[in-house]
Amino acid sequence: MAYEGKTGLDWFLTSWKSLDNPTPGNCSYRIDPTCYPQLFLYKDGVPYWRAGSWIGDQLSGIPETNNHYIFNRSFVNDPDEISIMYGIVNASIITRMALNASRSLQRSTWHDRDQQWIDYWYAPKDQCDYYGKCGPNSNCNPYNMTQFECTCLPGFEPKSPGDWYLRDGSAGCTRRGGVSVCRSGEGFVTVALVKVPDTSKARANLSLSLKECEEECLRDCSCTAYASANESLGGFGCLIWHGDLVDTRTFAGTGQDLYVRVDAVELARYRKAKSLSRKATVAIVPVSILTALLLAGSFLYRLVIKKRKVRDCRSHNPLMSDIMNPTHLDGSRSVKDPDDGPRGNGDVPLFDLSTIASATNNFSILSKLGQGGFGSVYKGVMDNGTEIAVKRLSKHSGQGVEEFKNEVRLIAKLQHRNLVRLLGCCVEEDEKMLIYEYMPNKSLDAFLFGTSSALPLARILRFRTSTHDDKPWFADILILVQTQRKDRGWIGGNSSMSHPGWLEDSCTCTKIQGSGSSTET
Repeated sequence: MAYEGKTGLDWFLTSWKSLDNPTPGNCSYRIDPTCYPQLFLYKDGVPYWRAGSWIGDQLSGIPETNNHYIFNRSFVNDPDEISIMYGIVNASIITRMALNASRSLQRSTWHDRDQQWIDYWYAPKDQCDYYGKCGPNSNCNPYNMTQFECTCLPGFEPKSPGDWYLRDGSAGCTRRGGVSVCRSGEGFVTVALVKVPDTSKARANLSLSLKECEEECLRDCSCTAYASANESLGGFGCLIWHGDLVDTRTFAGTGQDLYVRVDAVELARYRKAKSLSRKATVAIVPVSILTALLLAGSFLYRLVIKKRKVRDCRSHNPLMSDIMNPTHLDGSRSVKDPDDGPRGNGDVPLFDLSTIASATNNFSILSKLGQGGFGSVYKGVMDNGTEIAVKRLSKHSGQGVEEFKNEVRLIAKLQHRNLVRLLGCCVEEDEKMLIYEYMPNKSLDAFLFGTSSALPLARILRFRTSTHDDKPWFADILILVQTQRKDRGWIGGNSSMSHPGWLEDSCTCTKIQGSGSSTET
């Protein structure tokens, strides 16, 4: 598009009358050469949307086009010609700009795979795009979702408060009465990230810096605002407005700074608010850091105290001291399983009550697997996904402290690939629990007395435990050995071997000393 001042030639876009009628419609997109040139979308010769002026790398009213990977643009502004030209960075891209009959200007690119045009940008897009939406001396902000989009510029107030209250901002704003903005201590307030007002009412001087522009505007009592004319190279040039400021709007994340003239009282109020805001920001940073440090310190303190309480509880618990006594556990031999690695271990891992409660959903009835004279058994799932079986000793169980200690010692010593593995124990408060690996293949009676689908058993080895006074411990231990096939958790022997060799291969027999008792196999 172009405008030649000498010849008066004007190249512009015109809409069709309708979708199926190509005669010229009532909408046009063209250059307005008045004062500082800008582009307008007109409807019936009246401004409908303003694309703004050229600010060095884009038009001020189209922030979406600030991308140079598709288009390169050039703008010429001299006494003989005002023109804007679009080029394509990648020659394989097909693009078009169209002004349709619905008063919408669209830039589209061709998508070859889908065989259709894709919108790159279009205008008008939101309510603040419409020219003069909020009237003169106002700013339109479409991002105030819960508030009226129109606000008066600094130093101004609604011209028609009643209409403004009803969210009709077309009358705009006027300077507050009883104030002086001419050599009375006045100054400028910054309105950031905006499309600056209509430049057909502005005077431009590209030789001035922004500071010189401020001084120029301050000397002229009729100057209402100023801004940088070109945002490239750090900003240069000067735009000065006299009279009303029309069609200012806010953008999100981009835009120019507009400096609006205000009286001394308004200037002091804005400076105070800015100072308080800066102080609040400065204060928030150290307060946030201090709060984070206090929270972290509190968390670490609670963690240390909790661990110390658990440690003190265990150290003062005679049952735990007896179970974890090295004299009972040292010298244990490991059963080396070629598949699983070492299974026997003298150390019995300790679990917190909170961990076991979480794994069993607080010992939910839905997690309960069964119940016996000793108490209940629950299925649990640890945080890492490991399934466990928790044997919780009942307070009314006939099994006492000695029996519990003996079971821990025995199972900790006698680990075998065909025995359910003891993962640890929990002795906290009044609770005594053993944590085993979970075996999903039903219970022992299903193998001994089950249906025809029960697994064939080649050998039942019975371990009987006794004390010196021939009083039995709380349980006999049965090792079930499957011969012909493997199932999860059970490994059969070699059927070609004789029974003595088979037994020697499948089971490691050991004698365990502890607390005046022995284990016989």
